Amino acid sequence: MVFGSDRGNIPVSVHRMPLDGSVPPERLVTRDVETIPSSWSSTGVIAYVEDQRDIWMLPPGGEPVPFLTTDALETHPSFSPDGQWVAYLSNATGRNEVYVRPYPGPGAALQISGNSGNEPAWSPDGRRLYYRSPGATSGTRLLKFVDITIDTDKVPSPMQAGREAVLIEPWPYVGTVTTRSFDVAPDGSFIAIKRGNSDAANPGESSVAMSRRLYAVPELQIVLNFAEELRVRQAAVAQ
Repeated sequence: MVFGSDRGNIPVSVHRMPLDGSVPPERLVTRDVETIPSSWSSTGVIAYVEDQRDIWMLPPGGEPVPFLTTDALETHPSFSPDGQWVAYLSNATGRNEVYVRPYPGPGAALQISGNSGNEPAWSPDGRRLYYRSPGATSGTRLLKFVDITIDTDKVPSPMQAGREAVLIEPWPYVGTVTTRSFDVAPDGSFIAIKRGNSDAANPGESSVAMSRRLYAVPELQIVLNFAEELRVRQAAVAQ
């Protein structure tokens, strides 16, 4: 598992640890600014956001290298399932839009969203890109998507994006600054962050303390042998 942590009184940094907890968390990026992991490719490359504005890559066993470090804010990198493309957010035009670039490059950026976009997420098969977008009224959000095709005969880019469409209106879940607040399951369903009551702030509560309270997970349930249990119950029903 790769995650961001400020353990040890340091800026939030990229860490890694085995899921079984057999080895303590290891800090992978030792820089003096905040580094937040955003995506882990199928080839082992970790994409992370530095200082809430630049996208860097950490290859397996290698050193961090810049991917997008321009004057614009560029965040929310997300690898395609095959690891050959990176979707991300940029405000280069003056507003947030979703783009895709080949990885590791070279290659030009392809703009995906048409009327502002945030938090891009790939479908498990890499044929669709989801993202949040503002609704017609202030404070509302939509979940949109664009179908993706790859045609190696196309020049200058083999990636082709279809017309954006609305999938869920309104999208009632919270968004986050540098990392995505939702993900796509293999069956096409979504897992998303539902924000707590922000009105119940404690007097003098810092923004960090409030974030920890709002996003705290009071209970985590793990189901073991789910597939086997399901087969047993289905067999019982059939009888």
